[in-house]
Amino acid sequence: MGREIYKSGVGTVLPAFLQKTEKYPAFISNAKGKIVTCNDFFKKICSTLTCKTFYVKDIFSASGLTAFNANADLLSTKQPVAFETNINNHTISWELSAFEEGERLVLCVGSILFTKPDANINLEKNHFSAFMNNSPALMWATDMAGRIVIMNKKYQEQTGFSEDDLGKLLWDVFPRELAEQFKRNDEVVIKQNGLMEMEEVSLDKFGRKREYIVYKFPLQTADYGLVVAGCSVDITEHKNANKKLVHQNNRFRQIARLQSHAVRRPLANILGLIDLIEYYASKNNFSEITSMIALLKDSSNDLDKIIRKIVNKAGIFNTELQPGL
Repeated sequence: MGREIYKSGVGTVLPAFLQKTEKYPAFISNAKGKIVTCNDFFKKICSTLTCKTFYVKDIFSASGLTAFNANADLLSTKQPVAFETNINNHTISWELSAFEEGERLVLCVGSILFTKPDANINLEKNHFSAFMNNSPALMWATDMAGRIVIMNKKYQEQTGFSEDDLGKLLWDVFPRELAEQFKRNDEVVIKQNGLMEMEEVSLDKFGRKREYIVYKFPLQTADYGLVVAGCSVDITEHKNANKKLVHQNNRFRQIARLQSHAVRRPLANILGLIDLIEYYASKNNFSEITSMIALLKDSSNDLDKIIRKIVNKAGIFNTELQPGL
């Protein structure tokens, strides 16, 4: 824009056409980011009623402040620079210029690209909160320092945390090894710059170990800058059930082996002895029948032992496998 900053006898002021405009928010800051003057429209946009001492960092989000500082460093008298930020409900394109000798002053003039109606914002926030807090999944976000900045009701119910824990570091609310595990995974997500699926171990509000399937992704926010957002589902019971199924399958395989080998031997003996008893009975040879009955009893006892062994393998008398007991 190439607008010239005017320095009056009472201090630095905005160019006259910017002082009373209702179209362009504008301010002047020094090299340290202190806003030395601004117009009324800027105060209205920022909900700042008086032009008391405040800084650029009080107005812009973390990402906006980063953009401001990066662009301010590139300023020259010949080539203004521009960037976009969100302030309250407005998307604004800012143009920076610097023209001062001695103490460098930065003139920042904005053009409003989009203003979201308050009613739509409130509706959108209510819908988002309703979605977050009625989700069966745990949902949260941590910033680049490892602070928890967002959590839904399910996350609070599972962990025992509350709104008072927002802003705390992972190391403040989790054991050190867990906090470091979460932070390492977050750093991988930032490096990959995309959605990632992983498993994580955590503790519930009773201190019990829980296992989760977790989906994490990087997200740029107006309030907290770049964060790692996550949602997870508790799979502890599912994994325990799978372990029980594997254990039961191993039992059934052992039972199958017993049935196919151990049971067949005494059963074959019994069937053979029955045939012999029928034969000797037809010959009225009762002495042989008596000896066959003794052998039949031995084979029956062997079969009974094997059946008991199968019953124990199957866990039929295990109360955890019998609903209602």
